[in-house]
Amino acid sequence: FDRDRLARYRTAVTAPEASRHLASIVATLDRAGHDIGGQTYTCTPRGYTATPDQDRFLGHSALYAHAELPANLAVDPKLIPTLLRHWRGFAPLHRWLETNVP
Repeated sequence: FDRDRLARYRTAVTAPEASRHLASIVATLDRAGHDIGGQTYTCTPRGYTATPDQDRFLGHSALYAHAELPANLAVDPKLIPTLLRHWRGFAPLHRWLETNVP
């Protein structure tokens, strides 16, 4: 995130409703075996008070989900359905970011 987006992201992460929604989205992604990336900080940023769930996300300077796929999938007829399935899983996180960190 650039500086302005990082500030908006942190505000959303510490807002009760937005943070609960984000935690739910990430829990679903975790259960599906997706990786959540973007964590770069180890401490809560100065000036923020957060619950443990919120604190997890305050360590991020970016937030994204990804999945490792086998290389041979590139020539498999299952490629498109697999990509669509993953995108459907990632879409709620994308919508949360679009809504809370425009």
